[in-house]
Parts: sequence; structure tokens; C-alpha cells
Amino acid sequence: MYLQPNKIIEEFSFDTIINEKTVHITCQYKKTKYLKIKLIGVNKLLLVVTKHTTLKEAQALISKYNSKIIKILDTPKIDLSEEEFMIFGKRYNKADYDNAQIKKMYDDALTYIQKLFYDIQIK
Repeated sequence: MYLQPNKIIEEFSFDTIINEKTVHITCQYKKTKYLKIKLIGVNKLLLVVTKHTTLKEAQALISKYNSKIIKILDTPKIDLSEEEFMIFGKRYNKADYDNAQIKKMYDDALTYIQKLFYDIQIK
């Protein structure tokens, strides 16, 4: 069977303490050559590793990149609930809009951004 690049083969998770915070780490085995660490939630990280990485090796990687992980965790985050969406830094409640209105708001924002870049290219 042919494995597609970046297809998840298997995953496991564990909790660890980083900078006095409990952090939930999800490790995904993928057909990859490189380690990837990504913030996926408040105190939740995704660690993408090769299929040969053990739990002990994953924990060692977390220790090795501890300073970078602390920097990732300390980056300001915007935490939106499932009932909210944000455009240009302003929060909106989904219950106040139907799907067509939300799509139009996003389309208008995209058009505005494209116009800004177009204006920058011309100048």
C-alpha cells in the first residue's frame, strides 16, 4: 500500500510539565523527514515525528527543544469558542448571522485585503 506524504500513520499522546504548566503533547507518526512542533490549543502541542520515534525519544525531543516550546506557549493566543468567529480582530457571534452573511463578511474582508495588496504593488 502506498502511503501519501504527511498521512497520519499512528498517534499517541502524553502530558508533561513545561515552565510549570501541564502541556498535553500529541505525537503523530507521519511519513516525514523532519520534526514539527505546532501549537494546536491552549497548552496543547502537536509533535510530528517519524514512525520509528519512541515515547522516550519524543520526551527527549521535548526536553531538547524546551526553550523553543516555551516561546511557542508564551505567544499570545486568541481563543474563540465554537459559537464565535473573528474578522480583522473583531469577534462576532455566529448565532447573530446566517451562513450566507458570514460567507459574505469573509468575502468582503478578502476583497479588502486583495485591494490593499494591489494598491501596494502599483505604488
